[in-house]
Amino acid sequence: MIVSAHVGPNWGLPSAAMRALAYQIIDLGADLYWGHSNHTPQGIELYKGKAILYSTGDFIDDYAVDSAERNDLSFLMVLELDRNRIVRIVLHPCALKTCMSGWRRTRRSHFCKGPCKPSARPSEP
Repeated sequence: MIVSAHVGPNWGLPSAAMRALAYQIIDLGADLYWGHSNHTPQGIELYKGKAILYSTGDFIDDYAVDSAERNDLSFLMVLELDRNRIVRIVLHPCALKTCMSGWRRTRRSHFCKGPCKPSARPSEP
């Protein structure tokens, strides 16, 4: 069983409370705990032979990149199973490039770059 939780602070290292929560989730029977509230990749820990991924970072982010926190870095995980047991976790590092959003103050056709056209209006019944 994989438990994924969106809890905790957006920045910084895993707090004692977050670590205690992850331990409790494993103690209750989870095979893997995956936290995803924090916007940066955090540590991975083995607890009682089971993996805790405190945060994998953001795959898509609308925050400005913080050079100290490195919220432009992330990873995808692939779980390898054998008889419904996680036997290996493969991490694929990712780096966000131009993935910032902002207020759109123009019509869509002027805002988008490339082959972007305004949506056609649906026909009236």
